[in-house]
Amino acid sequence: MHVNPILRGVSDDLWGFIYDPDRRVYQLYTRRVPNLPRDISLYESRDLVNWEDHGRILVGGDALDGPDMFNLHGMAPFFYEDFCLGLLGTMTFQNKAETYTVFNRPPSGSGLDHLGFLDVQLAFSRDGVQWARPDDRSPVVPVGEPGAPDAGVICPARNGPIVIDGDTWIFYSATTYRHTSWSMQESAEATGNDARKSHSCMLARMPEDHWVSLDGDHAGGWLLTRPLPAPSELRVNADATGGRIEAEFVTPYGEPVEGFTRADCIGVSGDGKDQVITWHGPDNPRTLNETHRGGLCLKIYVENAKLYSCTLVEPDPDGSIRRYWDNARWNETIMHRSGNWDRDSHLPADGVSQSPGTQNASGTRFGPNPRAPAKWT
Repeated sequence: MHVNPILRGVSDDLWGFIYDPDRRVYQLYTRRVPNLPRDISLYESRDLVNWEDHGRILVGGDALDGPDMFNLHGMAPFFYEDFCLGLLGTMTFQNKAETYTVFNRPPSGSGLDHLGFLDVQLAFSRDGVQWARPDDRSPVVPVGEPGAPDAGVICPARNGPIVIDGDTWIFYSATTYRHTSWSMQESAEATGNDARKSHSCMLARMPEDHWVSLDGDHAGGWLLTRPLPAPSELRVNADATGGRIEAEFVTPYGEPVEGFTRADCIGVSGDGKDQVITWHGPDNPRTLNETHRGGLCLKIYVENAKLYSCTLVEPDPDGSIRRYWDNARWNETIMHRSGNWDRDSHLPADGVSQSPGTQNASGTRFGPNPRAPAKWT
């Protein structure tokens, strides 16, 4: 019998499995055992038979983590717009004494009442291989208050969140007890060892695209995009209550475009998605493409507001624009993977690696987001 294991060794639980249609690879995220502290490893395959071990791709316990957060319990990866995001299980134990922490409750007044909790934080990647974590380590889904069904451990579903009616739905399993033997024993005694009273399937909801935000205070701030075709309409998902969000088009040389400067802008000051930013002039921004071939940069100003995302809208009644960019994406994907004509084009090219951030994961350097269908009207 032929046996070709994905990994040789042990991985005890919490696997994440996705397929990247741009790189044409299956990706399996798991953790090695008995690695302590726990970490996230990656295995990739193009045929589900032969697997490449990429080693550890995420390790906890950096300068931005608390001294007791050094275990990455598992990760649920999923594609979202131009990123691969991960719901990362972060677990706290006493540093260098995890086993003791598991079996012995911290003494009262020790300041270690947080040990054993497992919540969910965010991780992100462009290609699913090189991962990072935001500087803000606030949990996406925090553990509940004492006595809540999710007061101890949270494990997100492995199929990733879904968006329904403008909200992001995150399904997860939860326990009332922490990830420790002593907490589990206390729960068993309190519930008469009835798992129905300590285990739950739960749902967390947040507004669409609210994973991160660009925040501007009273002094304001701004975001500059790469060159893009000017759209017919610009919409933002933002909370600008008590503040303002404005925008202007600038050339890659930094020159504001006449008629579409910040001074010409009619900004927004509401809360919600699909808020339309316009300009005083009669012209549609799309007309700028006739005189500015190669695209324009969009500069968005944020004052006393939170900017979550922006959408470039283009009318496409007959579907011709969608077909154009679908074909462009397909061609770029297969043509930029290999520099050798005697190799299959879906294989990574040899030679010097491309600088991070210079090309999207799919190879599409110009045009709509490659990770999700464009929002045509």
